[in-house]
Amino acid sequence: MMIPTTSGRIAQAVSGTLKGSAEREVTSVFTDSREYREKGLFVAIKGDKVDGHSFVKEMLSKGCICLVSNEYYFTDGTILVKDTKRAVYDLADFYRNELIPDVKITAVTGSVGKTTVKDMTGLAVSARYNTYITSGNKNSLIGVPLSVLSIDTTHTHAVLEVGMSEKGEIKRLSDLIKPCLSIITNIGSSHLQAMGSRKNLRKEKLDIISGMRGDTPDGVILDGDSEYEFSLKGTLKCRTIYCGTDNKDCGFRAENILAADGKTSYDAVWENNRQKIVIPAEGRHNVKNSLYAFAAGILFGVSPDEASKALQKFTPTGDRQRIYVKDGITVIADCYNASPESMKAAFEVLGSKAGRKIAVLGDMLELGEKEREFHTENALSASRKADIIIFVGSFARLCKEALPGRENIYAFETEEKPKAAKLLKSLLKAGDTVLFKGSRRIQIDDIIKETAL
Repeated sequence: MMIPTTSGRIAQAVSGTLKGSAEREVTSVFTDSREYREKGLFVAIKGDKVDGHSFVKEMLSKGCICLVSNEYYFTDGTILVKDTKRAVYDLADFYRNELIPDVKITAVTGSVGKTTVKDMTGLAVSARYNTYITSGNKNSLIGVPLSVLSIDTTHTHAVLEVGMSEKGEIKRLSDLIKPCLSIITNIGSSHLQAMGSRKNLRKEKLDIISGMRGDTPDGVILDGDSEYEFSLKGTLKCRTIYCGTDNKDCGFRAENILAADGKTSYDAVWENNRQKIVIPAEGRHNVKNSLYAFAAGILFGVSPDEASKALQKFTPTGDRQRIYVKDGITVIADCYNASPESMKAAFEVLGSKAGRKIAVLGDMLELGEKEREFHTENALSASRKADIIIFVGSFARLCKEALPGRENIYAFETEEKPKAAKLLKSLLKAGDTVLFKGSRRIQIDDIIKETAL
């Protein structure tokens, strides 16, 4: 729930024209009519498939104020603006500056792992402070403003996820939320199609610090195992804090990493300190994800023991490396998204399992001109860990051809997912481990459903 305000004050903040009383109270903002809330501000956004204006009459009948950009819907209880998306941003900007100026915000961005690091960091900081955490993955030019508008007077801290789909988006969002701490999980290959080069991608990700204020801790946490990122040390306008598992020069590093029974333990080492951490997740990438969160907690004054205990409560969101056993088969459901980096991390987890290993792999999207090269390399990486591979998507045939002479390699077009599921079902037996991984639009989870796993 947002801090209560009035329709008149909102109209002023978004440079809109209000029709009706300026004294109606507003306590929440939403863009989906199914998320109706009493005393809410409904923002009518025209999408690719649905125009939110078609729900204005219904929302008005329920007592909501409506933000509209189509003059046809400009009636009592509505605020007319040129662009409702821009208006949500402007409202959040007003809200951040005028109503929650003292909240300390951590911004989390990166090519992969944003939601996991956001959730882990939220746990670590919440161990001592009342902290708002982005729900789900609301990390867009609409989602982040809505997250800002969900922070209230009880919150002293917030952890917000920041994504990108076009150039300049991260800078706009950083300027809006004004973080005092930023975390860049990594600078990988995701969104290369939009950015054109890794250099441009790094510049875009580093824009997360553009809106940073001088509040303590006033810094950015980076991947210290990446030479590409470690080379930034001393070049940025704010303090750099590095986390890693290999680079001994990192300010925070993980040592003595051990994985067993779905859990991973390690020692977090920083300055002259050492803290044992156990997380209910597998893979070195999750060690680093939790180390980012642990470092953030320490920088905010959370005790090492408090942060460590909080991280033990972590649970993955959605199909982000959700591991479970069904009918004697270990399932690694990691269907939320995919990039070369996250694929390799998933293969490492698959390779650590006993018994026969099966990988069901979908396309990786938005990789730009090197997409064929990335898919070929991905096929080779998968072949080192999996006994059976089922490729699904536009690059499935290419991936199979990259593994000549290998048996148990199969390829299906995206529309052939039912055939892929039928094949998988015929192959599965107790003791197997099967990984499902692919970009979200490929919907590899359809195969999980069709095989009843």
